[in-house]
Amino acid sequence: MALSEDYQWPYPDPARLQPFAETGSAEQIEAHTAAIEEFFSARYGLPAVLMPSGRAALAAAFRYRQLNRSNVIHAPMWSSHCIWGTIGVGSNPTLSLEPAPDAMLVVHKWGYPVTVAGRYECYIIEDSVDSCFETPESFFLNGGTFEIISLPKVIASYCGAVVLASDESLRHFLKQEQGNNPVLGRINSELKHRGAMGTLPPHETWDGMEHANTSLDLNGLNDILAKLANLDLNIATIRSRFDAVKIGPLGKHVPKTAAGRLPCVVPLPVKLFNDTALDGVMVRNFNTSQVQDRPKYEPCYLLPLHFRMADNVHNDITGRLTETLRV
Repeated sequence: MALSEDYQWPYPDPARLQPFAETGSAEQIEAHTAAIEEFFSARYGLPAVLMPSGRAALAAAFRYRQLNRSNVIHAPMWSSHCIWGTIGVGSNPTLSLEPAPDAMLVVHKWGYPVTVAGRYECYIIEDSVDSCFETPESFFLNGGTFEIISLPKVIASYCGAVVLASDESLRHFLKQEQGNNPVLGRINSELKHRGAMGTLPPHETWDGMEHANTSLDLNGLNDILAKLANLDLNIATIRSRFDAVKIGPLGKHVPKTAAGRLPCVVPLPVKLFNDTALDGVMVRNFNTSQVQDRPKYEPCYLLPLHFRMADNVHNDITGRLTETLRV
């Protein structure tokens, strides 16, 4: 990945994508789905359910709770457009916590744990889409009953998300929904594939009906299976780079982390650095309080840790940030 790109996550490598071709039988799709779910269930000790995307998993969770236009769902400021779009298509998004919403999406941004200080009588959804979990120790930090992990943001597949649920009724609901619309699943899989290949025209999009999608096709499943080994590669790369950053000059400015949960980037407040242009280094807002209902948003430089960022680029950004850090 180059600095000219959005490098928050380890996006798929077009050179490693297989051509989009196979249709696949229902039996193949069922077997591949089961293999992927078994991989994550064994890894984290909880039943896993495979979904087409994090967006699709969120929408299914809303349906499970029967959240609709009469309900209000809270999400934090600066959340991604996929969160706002998924909430807005069937309910009402809000930044306010007064009055208490019907549901709260707690976003553990880039893998950093976020807590909720107040007590709200509402449904908690833990959004860990870009957390790279070594172990499940930090699941359900706010009393939620499931975690959503986006596979493109963790293993660099072009599609897929895993829901790890302690709620058996939710897992049963998701399994009933899973695979209910294979035609839409294949259409969206091809659009996602073209997007990952860089051949999707600007006027086309894969996410228009993704909130209704519950299906993956054989192309997407094959890609996920081929990328499962990237989980350990990503964990090892992040762990090595993160440990080095923490003992260096930038270390005292690293946000707090949680056991077993690794971040994909390090956000470092821009105010900590000299007024020197750092070409190509991304700036995004981050809640440095890490408390959702007591936020403190600050513009931050992003130092990438994940495996899709080459060592020389990671080292270059680390060096430039270190050189411009105010003493």
